[in-house]
Amino acid sequence: MKTAEATMCVLHSNMLHADVTVKTIGSNGVPCLVFMPLHEGVNEFLHYALSSELLEQLERGRIRFYICATCDDVWDDNEVSNHEKMQLYESWMQFLQQELVPYIRSVTFMEQIMVCGIDIGAMHAMNLYLRIPEYIRKVLCLSGIYKISHYIPYYYDELILKNTPEVILRNLHGEKVKAYQNTNMVLCSGRYPMAPEAEGNLRELEEVLRLKDIPVIVEYWDYDAGTGWKWWTRQLDYFIPLLIGST
Repeated sequence: MKTAEATMCVLHSNMLHADVTVKTIGSNGVPCLVFMPLHEGVNEFLHYALSSELLEQLERGRIRFYICATCDDVWDDNEVSNHEKMQLYESWMQFLQQELVPYIRSVTFMEQIMVCGIDIGAMHAMNLYLRIPEYIRKVLCLSGIYKISHYIPYYYDELILKNTPEVILRNLHGEKVKAYQNTNMVLCSGRYPMAPEAEGNLRELEEVLRLKDIPVIVEYWDYDAGTGWKWWTRQLDYFIPLLIGST
């Protein structure tokens, strides 16, 4: 059976005042920054996500994947205040925006990248895209709940608004919207009752994307399609070739 391996580098982040591990799978093709489900990382990606279809795409040099350390462990940490959680999340987003994406662009010699997010990673991918649409050409989000308040309920501040995609999009008007109209975007969810929160939130996000005339493919898979790698692997197999084959 064919397998893939990840290479590792360590970036020092001035935004986080720490070293951040970044792992790369593949050496050619579209650079795709992947945001994994909660408490999962590169090992799960190698074990579950890399089906024969994606391995073939890697071998053909059509895509390469980047996976970095996240701040997701903080959501379950009762010793950290909600305010501190949001400050850390904002610092991490600044790291992605100002340090990691420029690094990926520089080592790949490519002006634009792709982002892919699964579960909580879908929220990260969408938030990053909304910050720097000029550098992100392709977006794939699976089983996302695009509300950071889902992870820190009963808390509200300006950083919550800054990192809630629906709020960001509703506040876009005029010329600002045009920056988002040249993206190849796919959003996917299972259906109720297997994925009630993800489906409901995606319908809300789809509504505002359509309202702003931002092109997007939205798919709601069959009623037995839930969350988990059984479905995510199938969705990656289907959507990634579609996206990297697009101009």
